[in-house]
Amino acid sequence: GRLDHLLANVALLASDGLAGVAVRWLAGNDLVIPVRDEVTVEARARALVSLIPIGGPARGVSTSGLRWELDDEDLDPTSSRTVSNQFLGNRATVAVRDGVVVVIIPDAIAGT
Repeated sequence: GRLDHLLANVALLASDGLAGVAVRWLAGNDLVIPVRDEVTVEARARALVSLIPIGGPARGVSTSGLRWELDDEDLDPTSSRTVSNQFLGNRATVAVRDGVVVVIIPDAIAGT
């Protein structure tokens, strides 16, 4: 329930120390997945999903299976551009060429 702990935990997910580890964090009913290369995520159709660059810009971000897809885009951590996208079906792919993006699926558990 503390914002400082939440932000510290998200930063930890993006740390270099976890770069080789497949991590999925369940924060309440929300699922948080750091992406450094490519990840396929599953959720119910029309579920919300946000992509947030952590620790600096994320470069070469591409997605498939989302309402608003990205094609080799650069994401700035000071922008809200990739908040509240939506799954088209039950599966989406997020790829990052350089940097770290956290994929957040609100109510991922409640919706299953």
